[in-house]
Amino acid sequence: MEPEETPTLADKIYGEHTKTVDKKKAWRTFVHFNPKINYLNFKGIRVPLANDQESFFVNYLRNTFMPDEMDSVVENEFTKAINRGVEAINFLLEKHMPEYGKLFKIDYIENPINVFDYLKQAREDMIEAKNGKKPKSFDHDRIYSAFCKVRNYGLGNYIMKIDESPAVIGSLKHYPAALNWFSNTFSFSNPQDVNLEGYTHSWDTKAGIKVYGTKDKPVRSRNKLLDQDGEIKHASILMKLMLRNTFADEIKDYTGFEFIVEDDKAKNKLDSYFGTHIQISSGREDFKDTRRKKVNSTSSDDFNVTKFYIRLPSPREEIRNHPLGQYTHERIPVEVQILTLADAEVRRTNPDVDHDTYKKNQFSKIFPILFPEDIYRPIIDKL
Repeated sequence: MEPEETPTLADKIYGEHTKTVDKKKAWRTFVHFNPKINYLNFKGIRVPLANDQESFFVNYLRNTFMPDEMDSVVENEFTKAINRGVEAINFLLEKHMPEYGKLFKIDYIENPINVFDYLKQAREDMIEAKNGKKPKSFDHDRIYSAFCKVRNYGLGNYIMKIDESPAVIGSLKHYPAALNWFSNTFSFSNPQDVNLEGYTHSWDTKAGIKVYGTKDKPVRSRNKLLDQDGEIKHASILMKLMLRNTFADEIKDYTGFEFIVEDDKAKNKLDSYFGTHIQISSGREDFKDTRRKKVNSTSSDDFNVTKFYIRLPSPREEIRNHPLGQYTHERIPVEVQILTLADAEVRRTNPDVDHDTYKKNQFSKIFPILFPEDIYRPIIDKL
């Protein structure tokens, strides 16, 4: 009996990250991450590069993101966007894959790039690496170089689309109005001291149930777009987009409110209050109750939560020729989650439902999309 082969470093890395979304489907959406680097073979990209149309890409970026700005401004801001994407990916690597993350760390771009020259070099690298060779003879260093340039170019595009997304801008703008709506709708009152892990006070509500929070916050709320320093969380948003195989404008849960209630009876009563007493025309969108069905494939079976979306009216500045004039409001999507005290305790104490574990499981799904094995295995095997 022949001895088993010792797993290589690449075997260990990719063996631990096999739970993934459909890579081919993801690469059809996020074409710049495809290990075949076929983005450079698209006619609309190949022809301008072959014909030395040097203004083609900067014009695309200007027309898409920054109309009327000079080439130098466009390329400088686009390079900054690439680096915001690089920072986001490196953060995910460091947080969720600390043992191997340094092998995949992406280098920052120090100076503004000429986008045409950058992609032309990538195409030349790809052609020279494969030209007339069988796959085993490819120059994998040059393929890696071409892939990294195309991925960086893609990151810059995706980051700019996040930063200029109406959904993102609207969530940042309307968050205070959402806070006011919940405060007015539930009339939180009569805070009482409670001796519970993680919660200092209970509050009465117009819904006829108690909620548990702190002296200052009856319910937990957050703008999911921002970190503790008030910066946009590009890492979290990119991961969400890749997991859902979509773009920033399609995401609804940028703003979230969490209600902690006493038990299932109170949970059902609050759920009913949202469904019948709060008269919002859109109702509860994408309603999920994990007592009946698991929310998603990265959630633990031990964790119960009711979640849905509602659309709240948020006042905005008067728009000329709009029929509502000064009464114009914009309806914004907000995620609501309802947990019992027991649910919250499970989340707090069970490592399988810990938020960091949840996020690590999510990252394991997108890792092979961002760092394709076909690109990285030959590089790692040479280490």
